[in-house]
Formats: sequence, C-alpha cells, structure tokens
Amino acid sequence: MSGKRGGEEIAAPDPKSARTPPAASAGMGSAAPANGSSGIPTSDRPATYMEGNSMKFKKVHRVYTYGYSFNINEVDVPKVATENKVKSYLMETPFCRLPWDKPYFYMTPSEWHLLPSTAAVSNCNVRVKFRNCRQSFQTNVSSTTTATLNQYQDIVTLVGANMDHDVVDGKFSGAFAHTKMRYPTFTVHDKADHIKLAQQMWGAKENAADFTSIYPKSGIGLPILINSYMALYTDDANPELAGWAMLNQSMNVFDGDLAAGQYILDVNYAPSMGFLKSPPSSILRPYPGFVDKTAGSTITFSLPMANKILYSARGEFILSKARTGGLTTVQSREAETREGSSTAFDYYDTFDKSQISQIADGSNIYPHSQPSIHIGVMPFKSASAKNLVTDVEEYTDMQAYFEVEATCTVNFTFPTRYPHALRPNVHPANQILFHTNSEVEEGMSLICGLKRYKKRGVIPGETLPEES
Repeated sequence: MSGKRGGEEIAAPDPKSARTPPAASAGMGSAAPANGSSGIPTSDRPATYMEGNSMKFKKVHRVYTYGYSFNINEVDVPKVATENKVKSYLMETPFCRLPWDKPYFYMTPSEWHLLPSTAAVSNCNVRVKFRNCRQSFQTNVSSTTTATLNQYQDIVTLVGANMDHDVVDGKFSGAFAHTKMRYPTFTVHDKADHIKLAQQMWGAKENAADFTSIYPKSGIGLPILINSYMALYTDDANPELAGWAMLNQSMNVFDGDLAAGQYILDVNYAPSMGFLKSPPSSILRPYPGFVDKTAGSTITFSLPMANKILYSARGEFILSKARTGGLTTVQSREAETREGSSTAFDYYDTFDKSQISQIADGSNIYPHSQPSIHIGVMPFKSASAKNLVTDVEEYTDMQAYFEVEATCTVNFTFPTRYPHALRPNVHPANQILFHTNSEVEEGMSLICGLKRYKKRGVIPGETLPEES
C-alpha cells in the first residue's frame, strides 16, 4: 500500500514492525524530480534511515504433560428456562496448550518492559523436541494389579485445532482419580492463569508474599507444569445433532520409542499486527484546528465505511464507526513524552492484534488469529484382558517430557516528522488505530477462525498484577 502526498511517492507503514519507510528518493540525489519528470537533477534532502533495529529472543522451556483420559462432562448453561435449556458438553483431552501467542513465552518481564513503545513482533517460532515418556504403577499396596512397562507411547502434536474445531483450553482441579487418570473439575482459562504460568517460568519479585515457594523454573532449567488442556465442545442446539468433531484430522501421532530425542514440531507465525505496546501515533495540527486546549474539538472528514474521526487536544482520536462487524469504537492512545512509560497492551496480551486494528486512512487489514499448538501423550489403558468385555476405565500413569524452543523477532523504530517532538510520530494517514480497552476473551472458542474480545480487565498503563 502506498500513496502520494505533495507529489511524492510515500510508502505505507509496515504493520508488522510499525515502521514507516522513507520516500524512495529521499536524500539520494535522484537524477529526476519527485514529480516524475526528467531533466534537471534535484538537490539532496535530509533523511533518517532506520536499519537493523531488531532483537531476537530465545527461551527453552522443559514441559511435562500427562496422559489424562478423555472425559465428557455436561456444562451448565445458567439463566435459561429448563424447557428451553440447551445441553452443552465438553470432552476433556490430554493435549496441553503451549502459550506461543503470548510475550511471556519468549521474554522475561524485564525484557518486555525494556522494549520501546514501538516494538512489534515480526515472527515467532516454536520447535518441540520429544525427550522421553515414563510409565509408573503403584507398589507396596495391599492389593496388586497387572503391571506392564512396555506400553505403546503415542505422542501427539496438533497445530491450529482452535481454527479447525470448537475447542477451549482450561485447567484441571479437585481430587485426582489415579486409576481413571482424570480430575473431577475442568475450568476454562482466564487471564489470571497466564499470570501464574509466567511466574512459574520466571519467578516472582522478592517482596511477593509467596516468594520462597515460586521457583523460576524456565530460568533454572526445571520442567514446568502447564495446567492448560484442550476440551472439545458440542451441544444439542443444532437439530442435525452432528456429533463430535473429528479431532484426529488435526493430529500428528508419533511412535514414542522412535521419536525420543527428535524434533517433532517446527512452526512459524508472522503476526499481521504484532505491536507489543503502542504503534507510533501522529501529531495532528489541521487548519482550522483546535479551539480549546482542554476540551479539544471535532473535525469531520470522509472515509470509506466511516463518517468521522474525533481528535482531542491531547492527540487521541476515535473512529466513531467501525468498518467491520462487532466493533463499535477504534481508539488511538497517545504515548507519553517519556519513551516507554505508557503502553496500551500488556505482557499477557496475544501477539496478533489485527482484529482490533486498522490504518487511519481506511486501508483494509485482513484479520488473523494465531493457530494454537497442543502437545501431549495419549492415555493408555492398563494391560488386562478384562477390558475387552467390560471396558474398565483403568489407565497407566503416563508422563511425557518435551523441550520447547521459543524464538521471536521484535522490530522497533523511532520515526519522527518534527524537530522538537519528544515521542515517535508518523503521518496521520499512517497511524494505526486500535481498541485500547479490549483484550482476548479467554475460555471461548474461535468463530470463523477469529478470537472474541471483551472489555479489558486491567486498564492500560496501570500497574500490572505481578508488580503490585
């Protein structure tokens, strides 16, 4: 996407890096004027070139998963009359979700906080190595059962199950039933679960009440336990009663004996709107312009599918009509004068924000969601002939051990159009507008491959929970 302003070809910002490239001929002493005619050479013009401004973060997480048995539970739907109540079901699975769409999976809290406000993820990569699988059984008990140590080990990876099926991720709790390899309670995730997982990876601050019991496992090489497992959803609302989705169409299954010590997964993703904090905003000074420094004023002009943009004296502006369904307000927050002191998004937000973003000049942004990654080991029933007739639910305690390499590339720049500006700024038409008061609704399945959003629980710019 590009356009002409003042007779000069201007390149549009790269949404992946929040970068606004300089004009093609700027400062290069071209043999032709900017208007495209030939003849008299032009004089050199000043230009600032930002090249090579990127950082790469790599972390290695060691992860345990367990061969929990598949389990179907009816889910209560509150506030519905009994005669009209839809019967909803979740089928719990042993497939563990890797949070590869979150900053904390790739960088420590310090690394994230030290990034400039214009930082944006251009690419992220996850490689998974299967280390080994162990099976265990009880000993020294009053009654014994058949024990076998050479069970089959089916190691599973799934990429994009959230795009292909109606699935949610949640945590297990309650009293563990060892022979059935299941917990009684499954609760869908919320943001607090991501905060706890980040603490399990990187530890807590010294003033935390439970500091001595929180080990920085990823920081010292210990395995982490990610209590985040997939569940399939279905209900009887559709009169066709189509049954459960064919999850195995998304599964890659490996022989654990052959896969030990081997990489079994290598996945890349490039967010289309991967800014981590706030993309650079603009400094707007139209004529006729503002009349009140405090109250600001309203300036109206036409855009496709949108009728006005409201500007305040502090530089914030709101697109009053959204261009896509379900969005009602797009707001752009102005960064404070001290670089990095304010942010619109936090350490636990998803990378790709294309669903809540658009470019100010009305250019289209194709919305994307990052496909999920799940890993795990299939449950294995205890080796006994009695399972043939009665299908006894007795399972072997299976534990799979993985090494997960997580790498992301972060680009950043410091564009400015004015000699005394104290913050990065771009041309108003190149500014990225976004919902600052929205965050991903955890614990909901995707619709048409897109996430669902809710009002933000933590106000942007305020102290994060782990800093309180």
